[in-house]
Amino acid sequence: GTPANSLFEDVGLDVDVTALSGDGSITSPNSTITLTGTPANSLLENVGLDVDVTALSGDGSITSPNSTITLTGTPANSLLENVGLDVDVTALTGDGSITSPNGTVTLGGTPANSLLENVTLDVNESALTDGSITSPNSTITLTGTPANSLFEDVGLDVDVTALSGDGSITSPNSTITLTGTPANSLLEDVGLDVDVTALSGDGSITSPNGTVTLGGTPANSLLEDVTLDVDVSALSGDGSITSPNSTITLTGTPANSLLENVGLDVDVTALTGDGSITSPNGTVTLGGTPANSLLENVTLDVNESALADGSVTSPNSTITLTGTPANSLFEDVGLDVDVTALTGDGSITSPNSTITLTGTPANSLLENVGLDVDVTALTGDGSITSPNGTVTLGGTPANSLLEDVTLDVDESALADGSVTSPNSTITLTGTPANSLFEDVGLDVDVTALSGDGSITSPNGTITLTGTPANSLLENVGLQVNISSDTDNDLGIGTDNGLFINETDDQVASEVDSDTPVDVDGDGNTETTVEDVIQDIAPITSKAARIFYPPSIAIDASALANNVTINLYDEYINQFGTPTMASAGAPAAVPTYANTELYYYVTYADPAVLNIDSISATGVMQYDVVGTPPDYNSLINVVFVVR
Repeated sequence: GTPANSLFEDVGLDVDVTALSGDGSITSPNSTITLTGTPANSLLENVGLDVDVTALSGDGSITSPNSTITLTGTPANSLLENVGLDVDVTALTGDGSITSPNGTVTLGGTPANSLLENVTLDVNESALTDGSITSPNSTITLTGTPANSLFEDVGLDVDVTALSGDGSITSPNSTITLTGTPANSLLEDVGLDVDVTALSGDGSITSPNGTVTLGGTPANSLLEDVTLDVDVSALSGDGSITSPNSTITLTGTPANSLLENVGLDVDVTALTGDGSITSPNGTVTLGGTPANSLLENVTLDVNESALADGSVTSPNSTITLTGTPANSLFEDVGLDVDVTALTGDGSITSPNSTITLTGTPANSLLENVGLDVDVTALTGDGSITSPNGTVTLGGTPANSLLEDVTLDVDESALADGSVTSPNSTITLTGTPANSLFEDVGLDVDVTALSGDGSITSPNGTITLTGTPANSLLENVGLQVNISSDTDNDLGIGTDNGLFINETDDQVASEVDSDTPVDVDGDGNTETTVEDVIQDIAPITSKAARIFYPPSIAIDASALANNVTINLYDEYINQFGTPTMASAGAPAAVPTYANTELYYYVTYADPAVLNIDSISATGVMQYDVVGTPPDYNSLINVVFVVR
């Protein structure tokens, strides 16, 4: 009939499927097959449906009175491909599992997970692409044993604005692994409440941008008793670290390794104990403005054996010494004082009446300083010595600082040896009377002399020095006791002047050698000065003027033109600073100036070197015309004293 099933309209079929031939398909021209009977699908029990989803009307729902739809075919869900399931979970038996042979379950509907609401997913993460799981209500509940077994090793990208409660994330094995780029991107701006007793390894927390923000109450509650290893080069701001209980404990080896080169701004009112600051390398660097603002009014107990140069400076030019005795904190310490910044009289006192001068020279620490000495407190002989032979007297009058002081002067260390007196008086004491100025020349201002200006000598001798020889006694009358012996060479003329009675025109041949020797090695002993001169002159005029400079290396590994080398500088470099000298020898070998020498090249291998020129001061220009076949070639250089 028309339509094709008009003869069985509204007829139920009870088919013996074992008797069907062909594929047993039942089709409907209007895409509708209505199932009746009890139960409703009894007529199509165990029948597979191949549905043309494009022809479905309505919502395309398929329901089952026993809450069971069995999927068959290859693959197993081929008959319901791309079909949404609205499952009454209260009617499910078994474990209600849904599996997918290609590892994909696509969630549809509104909201997006409405078809799998309150469904547990056992995901094979090896089949996931990026493995992302989102939730429209911002909640993913983890179940299973252990609690995170369903999301083991899964990264969470959490919208923190949608979290309720305290947003805590816990881990039953005390481990949360942070991944992503940067490494903490999955827990950015998240506070960690860590059970430190469950940590393994060193418990380090690192940050790719050099920042760990501490939150909570108090402010460091999240990192309480945690050691920080900070990369100071990555810090921004002023790098301050504060502690709500006024305590920062330094650990590590050495003890301050965690805060190396860090300035401490300490609230001294909150310190307990003695407030000591120690440093394992003997260094506490003071910073701030002024430079000692971080240790203002702080007493330093310094182990001077660990100091480098031991310098202590003060921006206000004041160092106050305390303790018992008063200088106990700077015992045996040298002071380098900027005298221009001193106030008051600049006095330095010592409770034990002793100030020890050190440095090179020995008085360098108190150079140009006046000493006001309580002589009653001196022990020993009260001597004052100076390594450079100079004691400068200041005050008014000029020698007030050494009034009534005896000077024992080492004249060998004096420059011009002058001793002056503002009242024109120098009193000689000792035994004999001039023992302090023995062999000393006097430059006397005769206009200031009182009395007769006499100078006497207990041994009858006054030695005149200077240029001319009598310049120190110019215009001075001498009362000389001359013997009347007729053999005296010294005589008195008619004008009462002194003269020499005899003259001597000796020549070199008339002067004998004290210890005659054979000067030139010819077997004859030279006995007079003339003999020595005649025999040694030929030697010193020729052979003794010639010498070889020290050996040097010249690079001839590649051809080159117009290369220069300073032969004189090479000679000075080795003779002027020898590698080693024998015991008692001078530090340097005696050398000549570059204008005191002639420079010669007596031989150079013509296959290797071509010598262009040598300057008057020893600069040689040459060409490398070939490389030596055995890595060595010779050049002979000779110096001659001009």
